[in-house]
Amino acid sequence: MIHTVKELEGISIGLLSKEKIEALANGEVTIPKTVDSRTGLPVPGGLMCQKIFGPVDYLRCACGKRYSKKGIQCPVCEVITNDPIVRRQTFGKITLAHPIVHPWFRKILAAFLNIPPRKFDRLVNCDMFLVFASGKSRFKKGSLIPALEFISYRSATSTSETVDER
Repeated sequence: MIHTVKELEGISIGLLSKEKIEALANGEVTIPKTVDSRTGLPVPGGLMCQKIFGPVDYLRCACGKRYSKKGIQCPVCEVITNDPIVRRQTFGKITLAHPIVHPWFRKILAAFLNIPPRKFDRLVNCDMFLVFASGKSRFKKGSLIPALEFISYRSATSTSETVDER
C-alpha cells in the first residue's frame, strides 16, 4: 500500500481487453434506469443496482434486512453486505447492440487512421461512410463519402439492378 507520494514509483494507463472487463465485472447492467422515482432506491439490474455495485446502506441488503458483519449474501435479494464505499470501486458491464468508439479515443484514432478529426466524428456518427471495396461503383477504395450521397447511389443502383433482373 502506498502511504505517500514519494513511495509512488509510476503510473501505468492502458486499455482492458473484453475478457479482463468481464472478469472484473460483478454483473451486467440490463436496464437503462438508475433510481426508482417512487422509492428513491436503485432499480435492480439498472445502472446503480445494489446486487452489482454493492449496498446503499452499511451492512443492510436491498430488501432491508440488517446483518452483523460484512460479506454475507442475502438469500432473498442476493446483495452482499458491505460498506457503501464499495459502490465506487466496483465494475459492472454493459453489452451494447453495436460497437462504439469511446469519446476519449476519438482524436487518437483519427490521428492513427490519418483522418481529420471532424471527418472521423462524422464517420463514427454514420454521417459518412468509408469505402472498403469499390467494385463497380464510382467511389475509390479508402474514400470517405457523405451518407446522403451513398444512400442516393444505393437507391439508384438497386433500382437499376431490379430492372436488369427482370
